[in-house]
Amino acid sequence: MSEHRNPDLENKAVFTSRSMKFGIPTRVFVAIVVVVAFSSFVCWSYLPKLIGIPVSIVLALVIFIPAYLAHKVDPDAYILWIRSLWADSRLTTLRSHKRPMLVLVPGPGGEYIAQPTSTGSTR
Repeated sequence: MSEHRNPDLENKAVFTSRSMKFGIPTRVFVAIVVVVAFSSFVCWSYLPKLIGIPVSIVLALVIFIPAYLAHKVDPDAYILWIRSLWADSRLTTLRSHKRPMLVLVPGPGGEYIAQPTSTGSTR
């Protein structure tokens, strides 16, 4: 019996054509380059050159390395992050949840125990 194949059930490579620069999505890379360029210009303009150049290099590394590491695992994560910034649930003050606050206190034997904080006033 011949094997029947349904073309609708085949895996489609939809997200394989990503535009990446140095392991970072191009849109994120361009935004980082603009921020680093502007901050480097400000550092070089207002700080002495011996301080401004190293500060600019450190700033560039502080921005590029986390962006590279974050997008190494999931190159499309920035899309979800940008959408979550403007989600309706984040832009409202109507939803507030009272959450219990736990404090770790040292217990017997050097182990820590989670205890709820008191709800009364501390004054």
